[in-house]
Amino acid sequence: MFKPIPIKRSDQFYSNYWVGYSLKLMREVDFFGDLQYEYWLQVETDPDISEFCERPIIIDGVLEGKRKKTQFDMYLKKRDGKKTLVKILYSSKQDSPLRALEKLYCEKNGFEYICISELDIRQNPIALSNRKQIITTLCNRKQPIDIDLRKLYLAIKKCTKWQLNMHATCHFKLLMQ
Repeated sequence: MFKPIPIKRSDQFYSNYWVGYSLKLMREVDFFGDLQYEYWLQVETDPDISEFCERPIIIDGVLEGKRKKTQFDMYLKKRDGKKTLVKILYSSKQDSPLRALEKLYCEKNGFEYICISELDIRQNPIALSNRKQIITTLCNRKQPIDIDLRKLYLAIKKCTKWQLNMHATCHFKLLMQ
């Protein structure tokens, strides 16, 4: 597995800095930007993902005669053994020539490549809100207490049946692990 590339808060200007605790990894994780944090919420609550790493690797290559560097935002390993490298960008920046360099690296090294935008991450604001509440509830204590589990249950109970079927199933699987 990869180890996250260390970052300093001063490395990125105009970005929000997020710190969370991953129950999957049993360690703190940190992110620059809202999109990376919101994607982590999806990864952390997805029962099909067994492990992950934020900022796993920086690659470099030659594009248009110039040496370029790019960094993947997330490495994912699913329970079925499939390994994926993820790039998270705003949709306005997805047409960069660096995407070709990332795809080529993944093909040569046996990774699936995914480029995700805010349109994918934020397509369901209710599910995102539920994930934030679940992570907050579960990560504040090593072992959730009954009151927190009850609050979580009541919040999920307020969802419509469709929302519950579509989005809460994975959360209950996570709670039952």
